[in-house]
Amino acid sequence: MVETLGATERRACRVIGQHRSTQRKPRVPRQDEDVLTAAIIALAERFGRYGYRRI
Repeated sequence: MVETLGATERRACRVIGQHRSTQRKPRVPRQDEDVLTAAIIALAERFGRYGYRRI
């Protein structure tokens, strides 16, 4: 949006309702995140009624 319309970062973020800090630092996923996500999904499938706090 900034490059396309020539708007400032501040104005573009205000228009779409997003914090400016989200535009500066790209997300770097953890190395073990895929393994943890798979384990959480397996637990949720096995114990579906537990809720997020117990899983």
